[in-house]
Amino acid sequence: MHSVPQMIDAVFTWVNGNDPDHLHRRLKYSGQLEIPGTLPDADSQSRYSDSGELWFSINLVRKNAPWIRNIYIVTDNQTPHWINQDIIKKLGIIIIDHREIFCGFNRYLPTFNSNSIEALLYRISGLSPRFIYLNDDFFIISPVRPEDYFYNGIPLIRGFWTYKNRYFAYLERQFRTFVTKASGLDGLVGRRAESKILPSCRYFRLAHTPYPLQIETFKQYFKDYIFLQNIIKYRFRNKEQIWPIGYLCNLALRQGRAISHLPDLAYLSPSTPIKKIQLVCNSAVGNPLVKHLCIQSLDKFTTNARKLCVNFLSSLL
Repeated sequence: MHSVPQMIDAVFTWVNGNDPDHLHRRLKYSGQLEIPGTLPDADSQSRYSDSGELWFSINLVRKNAPWIRNIYIVTDNQTPHWINQDIIKKLGIIIIDHREIFCGFNRYLPTFNSNSIEALLYRISGLSPRFIYLNDDFFIISPVRPEDYFYNGIPLIRGFWTYKNRYFAYLERQFRTFVTKASGLDGLVGRRAESKILPSCRYFRLAHTPYPLQIETFKQYFKDYIFLQNIIKYRFRNKEQIWPIGYLCNLALRQGRAISHLPDLAYLSPSTPIKKIQLVCNSAVGNPLVKHLCIQSLDKFTTNARKLCVNFLSSLL
């Protein structure tokens, strides 16, 4: 595999929702969609769609973050169609099945819930103590260094503080609008259940960029078996379930185990006008303030907008 002085791995979670076996399993457990609190879109096909983003994301990791050691792909008994033994060797890929990280929690499988999966990423065998977690719609579009994610070994968490007080929340939104003008949209993850249980009047909303994480953080905050079990027990997304990544990062920030960092990303969604997509793509190239790109729900883009995004990603390789 790829050897680097500072051992840092990358982890992706991926699913092909069009796979007949996966569709069959979702249908078999569809009765659990009636559990109180289940999100209305918990079984939306878009949550499980594959528009080829993973191929671009992994290849851009290898191009712009060549210091990454291994790339782990966590899947549900699936392998992306473009991966073969030659690709595995060339790109340093290791496929991890849900059954490995859910060992001892097998009763919660199969799961169709990214929150449940993310809570157990630290159980990947051989994973580096520090690692970067990416969704398949995250793209590293400029050369980056380990120091862009870990400053003296401490995770740099991208996003903004938000407040429960309306006045402070208003000021925060104005500041956020100003500093994210270059990318058009800030692409922050919305408030989730963990914001209610964190002991503070403010909550750090993470940007849609790679998340630098540490195994030790998972072990420290998820050592309570019942607490962890209450996260992973939901097969489908539920409003009562915390987002593990947001929870861990917020606790780490509060305890000085992480450092907040302004987002350095461009963000595109199906609601982004095609002219804006073109503008964002053009302004992102070579912009030192934009190291990352998130293209959320590419399957919902119009044909022309999707083609524009794919052509842009291709031009980066």
